[in-house]
Amino acid sequence: MIEGVIQVLAGGLLALAGTFVGPFFQRKHEKWRADRDDRAILRSKAEELFDELDQFVAKSQAASLAAVAKMQDDTVEGKPVPELGRVRAIAAIYFPTALQLIDTFETENLEFIKWVGTTTEAALKDGEAGLSVLKSLPMVMAIKHQQRGSKFVSDLRKHLADNVPKMELEKS
Repeated sequence: MIEGVIQVLAGGLLALAGTFVGPFFQRKHEKWRADRDDRAILRSKAEELFDELDQFVAKSQAASLAAVAKMQDDTVEGKPVPELGRVRAIAAIYFPTALQLIDTFETENLEFIKWVGTTTEAALKDGEAGLSVLKSLPMVMAIKHQQRGSKFVSDLRKHLADNVPKMELEKS
C-alpha cells in the first residue's frame, strides 16, 4: 500500500514539475524556431539585394554603351541610368547599416548633377565651341555614373559580406 502511495506521489511530483518546466522549454523552442525563420528571411533578402545590385550594374553598363554609341550614331536610343529604389527599400528594412553607403552614393550623384548643370551652362555660353561639350555630355554622365556605381556596388557587397555573417546567417 505504501508503495502505491509513493508511486502516486512520485507521479504527481513529476507531473507538477512538468507543468512548470514544460512552458520554459516550449518558449525556448519557439524562440529557436523564430530565430531560424528570421535567418532564412535575411538570407533570402540578401540574395534579392545581390540580384538587384547585379541588375543595377547591367543597366549602368547598358546606359554607358548606349551613350557611347549615340555619339557615333544619332539614331541610337539612349538608356537611362538605373535608380536605387528597390535596393534602398531592401536595405532600409533588412540591412539598415548599409544605408550610409547608399546615402553617400546618392550624395556623390547629386554633386555630379550640379557639375553637369554648371558645365551645360558654360557650354551654352560658349556658343559654337560648346556644342562638342554638349554632345559628349551624355557619354560623360553615363560613364561617370557607371564608375561610381561599380564602386558603390563593390562597397555594398563587401559591407554585406562583412556584416551578414555577424547576423548569424551561416548557422542553420
